[in-house]
Amino acid sequence: MTKLLKHYEAYVERKKKIYLIRHSIPEKIDLETALIPLAAEGVVQAKANPEKLSIRARSL
Repeated sequence: MTKLLKHYEAYVERKKKIYLIRHSIPEKIDLETALIPLAAEGVVQAKANPEKLSIRARSL
């Protein structure tokens, strides 16, 4: 059961990152060169867990 729980926790973390990416993209941006700013909620989470969030436009 613990193995399943670990997989679920990893899945939830990936979903959080995807949510932050999708909800922080400005309408017009050059994805080749620009960094994507986080939404206000994302900034708070990034400061709380900096090792978990490293979002760059090229990673999309």
